[in-house]
Parts: sequence; structure tokens; C-alpha cells
Amino acid sequence: MLGRLGSERVWAVCGLPRIGHGGIDEMTLAGPTQVEALEDGRAYSFAVEPEMAGLAYAPVSAIQGGNAQHNAQALDELLRGAHGAYRDTVLLNAACALHVAGRISLLHEGRLDPHALKNGVAEAARSLDNGAALAVLDGLRAAGSAARPER
Repeated sequence: MLGRLGSERVWAVCGLPRIGHGGIDEMTLAGPTQVEALEDGRAYSFAVEPEMAGLAYAPVSAIQGGNAQHNAQALDELLRGAHGAYRDTVLLNAACALHVAGRISLLHEGRLDPHALKNGVAEAARSLDNGAALAVLDGLRAAGSAARPER
């Protein structure tokens, strides 16, 4: 269906945690993620395990959010260099997003290439580690502040 609507590259993902939760609508470290992919008019189905990306298993509880303040703090810590399951989850999802956007290639003959996935995770990590992602957030914050009327 998406191919008939003009989509060229789409991944529908469902993370399948080993413990507790039902399906998750993102790539997960908590177990395999089932991927249904559309690439250049062809459909592929495969699973991604965190280990394939060079990342460790982590339960869903390791990235559980909270109120807005808690979530904002977690994001700020991530962008300022914090390591752990939250960062690894972001890196895994970012690597896959880079593929879907056509910036990198993770599939070879319809199969996920673990080496390419690890390289994609490393590329995503560079944008965190070099401050580029934090600079984007700071820019958005500044634009939001400038757009608010003074009281």
C-alpha cells in the first residue's frame, strides 16, 4: 500500500521485549525488533537484536519516562554525554532512521548487515558526542523563546 502511494523506503517496526510489555513502536534493546521493510518496491521481513548493533540488552524499565521535567532532564543528560540504555536506544533508532532517510545503507540483498548497523550506530553517536544534536536543541529553544510574546 505505501509503495502505491509513492513511498520508496519504509520500515514498520515492533519491538518485542523479552519481559513484561507487549509490542513497542520503536527499535528496542529489550529483545528483538521485528521489521517489515519496503525498499525500492520490494518487501522484506527480518528481526534486529540489540547485539547485532553492538549494543547490550536492557529492559524497557531502563528507559521508562516520567513527567515532562523528568523526560526533559533525561534528554538534556543524553545530549550532554550521558551513557546507558537511554542513549543506546536513541542510537539504535537513529541508525535505522538514517537508513530509511537514505543517508546510510543497512541492507544487503534484503538482509540486515550487522557491520553496517554498527557503523550506523557509530555515526549517530558522533552527532551526540560532537555536540551537533545539542546545538540543534539549543537552536530550537532559542527560536521558541524568540517567538513567545513578552508579558
